[in-house]
Amino acid sequence: MFKKLILTLFLALFLCPLSFAQDVSDEDDDSFDPFADYSEFIEASTEESDLNFFKFGRMLSAGAWGGFRTFTGNMGKNQDTGAVFGMFFTYYFNLQFAFQVSYHRGSHTLVVPVPGEATLRANLDLDTLSFHGKYFINTQNLTKNIAQFNPYIIGGFSQISRKGGSPANSTFRASESAASFDIGAGVEYLFNNKKAFISFQLLYSAADFPGENSEIFGGTAGNVSSGTNDSGDPILGLVGVGFNF
Repeated sequence: MFKKLILTLFLALFLCPLSFAQDVSDEDDDSFDPFADYSEFIEASTEESDLNFFKFGRMLSAGAWGGFRTFTGNMGKNQDTGAVFGMFFTYYFNLQFAFQVSYHRGSHTLVVPVPGEATLRANLDLDTLSFHGKYFINTQNLTKNIAQFNPYIIGGFSQISRKGGSPANSTFRASESAASFDIGAGVEYLFNNKKAFISFQLLYSAADFPGENSEIFGGTAGNVSSGTNDSGDPILGLVGVGFNF
């Protein structure tokens, strides 16, 4: 019994200092903790990004633009290039990403020759409402001369409404709408202490109008084949002037 008591006391005296030393070592250990330090790094990086945005970025911009609209395929052959006018509003999430809502409209003349009959002519009005995302290219990787123009890529969707108003001698009528997928690119040059800007944008819209692959008929009774259809997609070239808020 006495030997067991001595042995127990000995083990207690021997193990307690080791346990205490281990606790002290853990408390004083200031080695790199990848999980804790990573969270702190993300927080600091986010804070720096926010500061740069409020110092150099924009929250909201609005403006108006004008330009031209032409078409690919048979649309380009049958319809003339016409002027377009509209407006836009842009909300900026950060220095590189923004969301833009825009509207524009324009008129075009449709001219389709009909064998043995009078040429088919009609006036077409196109109204477009667009929802686009904009990505501004990081200018740190560009030369100064290019960076000052703030190049961007734009893409999204549009709803195009087409209405036809034709002369009395034409049998062509159109009143329809189509959704389109849009992609394009542009630049923005800021001036007046970055309170205003001028932009240049080129946009291609992949639109599918109902019956665009169907043959167009003309003539007095509207039953003479023209030998062509009105398939194609719009292409927009726009110049805009906007103000930053």
